[in-house]
Amino acid sequence: MNNNRTKEKIKIPKRDDSMKSKKHYFFIINIVCTSLLLSGCWSYRELTDIAFVIAIGIDEGEKQPYKLSFQLINPKNVAGEPQKSGIIGPATVIYQSEGDNLFTANRATTQQVSRRLYYAHTSLVVISEKLARKGIRDVLDILTRSPEFRPTADIVIAKDSSAEDLLNVLTPLDQINADKIQKTLKYSEQLYGKTTKTNINDIVSELISNGNLPIISGFKIEGDRKKAKSSENILNQKPLSTIHADSIALFKNEKLVTWAEGAAARGINWILGNTSQPAVNIDWADKKGAISIQILRSNSQIKTEVKNNKPIITINLKAEGNVAEVNTYLDLSREEEFIKLQSELEKVIKNEINEAIKLGKKYKTDVFSFGDHIRISHPKYWKKVQDHWNDDILPTAEIKINVDASLRLTGLKTKSDVYQ
Repeated sequence: MNNNRTKEKIKIPKRDDSMKSKKHYFFIINIVCTSLLLSGCWSYRELTDIAFVIAIGIDEGEKQPYKLSFQLINPKNVAGEPQKSGIIGPATVIYQSEGDNLFTANRATTQQVSRRLYYAHTSLVVISEKLARKGIRDVLDILTRSPEFRPTADIVIAKDSSAEDLLNVLTPLDQINADKIQKTLKYSEQLYGKTTKTNINDIVSELISNGNLPIISGFKIEGDRKKAKSSENILNQKPLSTIHADSIALFKNEKLVTWAEGAAARGINWILGNTSQPAVNIDWADKKGAISIQILRSNSQIKTEVKNNKPIITINLKAEGNVAEVNTYLDLSREEEFIKLQSELEKVIKNEINEAIKLGKKYKTDVFSFGDHIRISHPKYWKKVQDHWNDDILPTAEIKINVDASLRLTGLKTKSDVYQ
């Protein structure tokens, strides 16, 4: 056996310097391109150079068409830092300016405020009733154009007062007046059902839609208006003046035409499905409001049809609730009493919806979005009537209401023994 093997030379490739240079070249380009994409802090602002706008109030001006009230955070007082006198001042400060339009009024504040106004935290817009009755389209234009402004900011109407006066009320529980208004708006809609929470986006989308009209909650100042903005209002155990969620403003096109209050206000929310857990009072045995029902959930559906060139609108509403309070004799162990109570609950809800529809027909304003349902379900018919829907079709439209209410719990007892 031949042990001599042919030895082959292993060739080692030479190092390619050109390849190495190419890798370095691409690496450098990658770093340069990445650095160009990094913005860094070129647009930073010092906290001491900006003023946080929490709320904006819009009124008619005395010398110019518009007057703006800017509610700004006062950082020292929000932190609870007492002044030399030992008294903690208001958590906010209000500056005002006027202008031919909202943009110039905004710029005019630079003559008063030592910082640049910053709108990213603006969560509330207040419009005076007087201005709302003239139209809100121009008012909303600048708010939706500004890249800093939040379109999710809530909007309310200052009823029977100016927006300035509403923002000036000092509130004891909430340091910031705007927070008090927003919280009241939220819980009032959920638990009372006679107001509604609306933001800028909602209003703008409804104004540009032919089938919808906007609704906005109104807030009213109650008590001593002169002392509402003084420290005396928050130092008293019983506030001298309070802010009250009052009613719902109904609009036709862009102008406020009337207010929905009480049953009519809640009727609107029943139709729109805005109610969450309101309390419904029922008369029983000739006693007014003898029984209180807490609604747990409700759901509304709107169906439309067109017959003989006329619309027929059907509202189907389902509601479930519990018996919360009884101030009269009631025996729910008896099936007939239980069924009767459910029937009475249905009547109350149906009456509230009827009140809302009567108000909408009277002022020829479709705040219920009936037109939008017609537009979706019957587009050909909608094209024929959209231009005169509110004025001619809605007031005479046939509207059917079906309410199905059921009770789930009666509390710890089925009989009100104390009234036996």
